Amino acid sequence: MTGGRVFAVENLNELPDVATKISLELRNQYVLGYRPSNKAHDGRWRKIKIKMYAPRGLPPLSVYSKTGYYSPRIKDVVRIFPQISSQRYHEDFCL
Repeated sequence: MTGGRVFAVENLNELPDVATKISLELRNQYVLGYRPSNKAHDGRWRKIKIKMYAPRGLPPLSVYSKTGYYSPRIKDVVRIFPQISSQRYHEDFCL
């Protein structure tokens, strides 16, 4: 669910290779953000799909991401962040 990766090491001799792979991935990360068109705050699952097209001449690219998320419910946000009132939540996030 997090989009994280696991690099299993069965033999300590594999450790340098795995460390190199991890360092390459850490240097080639991007953070994407978006605002959903569905503004309902109902706690339901929303699917997302990331598509990436490699520029001509580059090898195929890989995407590791979440497959979706649960939309926040107003009552949960107000409970977790008591400094945010329901009215302020609507004004800041629902308009």
